[in-house]
Amino acid sequence: MIAQAQEILARLISFRPVSSDTNLPLIQFCRDWLSANHIESTVVPSAAGDKASLYATIGPKVPGGIVLSGHTDVVPVAGQAWATDPWVLTESDARLFGRGTSDMLGFVALVLAAAPMFRDAGLRRPVHIALSYDEEVGCKGGRILVEAMANALPAPVAVIVGEPTGNELVNGHKAYLQLNTLVRGHSVHSSRPDLGASAVAVAARLVCWLDDVQYSNMHDPSLHDDRFDPPYTTLHCGVLKGGTSPTAIADRATFSTDIRTVPCEDTHVYLQRFSGFAAELETRSLRPDGPRCSVEIEVVTDIPGLHPEENSTAEAFMQSVGLPCIGKTFPGGTEAGLFQQAGWSTILFGPGELIRAHKADEYIEIAELVESLATLQRIASRMAEG
Repeated sequence: MIAQAQEILARLISFRPVSSDTNLPLIQFCRDWLSANHIESTVVPSAAGDKASLYATIGPKVPGGIVLSGHTDVVPVAGQAWATDPWVLTESDARLFGRGTSDMLGFVALVLAAAPMFRDAGLRRPVHIALSYDEEVGCKGGRILVEAMANALPAPVAVIVGEPTGNELVNGHKAYLQLNTLVRGHSVHSSRPDLGASAVAVAARLVCWLDDVQYSNMHDPSLHDDRFDPPYTTLHCGVLKGGTSPTAIADRATFSTDIRTVPCEDTHVYLQRFSGFAAELETRSLRPDGPRCSVEIEVVTDIPGLHPEENSTAEAFMQSVGLPCIGKTFPGGTEAGLFQQAGWSTILFGPGELIRAHKADEYIEIAELVESLATLQRIASRMAEG
């Protein structure tokens, strides 16, 4: 199965499945592979029809199964200095190099390679395979896929999202909110700022507000979750643009916002606070009858966090196949929170390491695939026991 997984991984990478492009050829390959192994699948297309997710059920359609979930998209390689072709799987020193090997086509390839094993295991509880699109750009495909599965399938006992966790169980990650903010002002000559409204000044105040709130979070132990690094909610501006001339009051400014909340906090509360401060700034002007700025806030990405569950059936199941739960957390966002919001107990587990992802010379170790395969084999045995 490891050799088969490597062959499948090579094919998946060769599709160059960057989020900006269609993933339909890759999904068709996965569907054909499952069909050739007598496993039916259901395609869940995007609204535009240019992308698709897929899910399949192996075994009886009864409650108490498990879901093996992965995303099929990867981030671009533009501007990265690779030692090998990122779109050709290359083996060296027991490592497999290529874009998506760790995040997370390695897991997807392994699950597909293991599908015939699940088929022949005499399952009394089902194994569901779920493959999504556009996880890297806001979990767009995962939202549609989870809804389709929740409407069509009996509830599983566990969802295993195969993010690169080093083959350790992860039961928590921060929520993620990405915003784009547009400030509109009124441009005049800079010698008469009282007749204008500076979009740059308002944008700067909003960006400083983000930094001030983050600083406050850092110094408030009541808002800390020590399982994370850093252990508090972070707020960040990565892009700020505005103005056209040093001698003109800026009539336009834009900036991005990245908010990542620990499980004890709510990203939408931060959005409300941010919006409230923006509304306050909209009332300010240098003259009682002077022009004012307006602020438009767009939610670009809203990914729910993965919250540690009391009496987690997913953790209990994984412990039953030999994996201890050590309360590990994950630094990035994933689709796990979407499954959890649907009422399905969810954890992260997969080969590879996130630190290798999204950069040049991404790789996965063959030994990591072997270790993950051993877990999948134990899962097959448990599902056969019912």
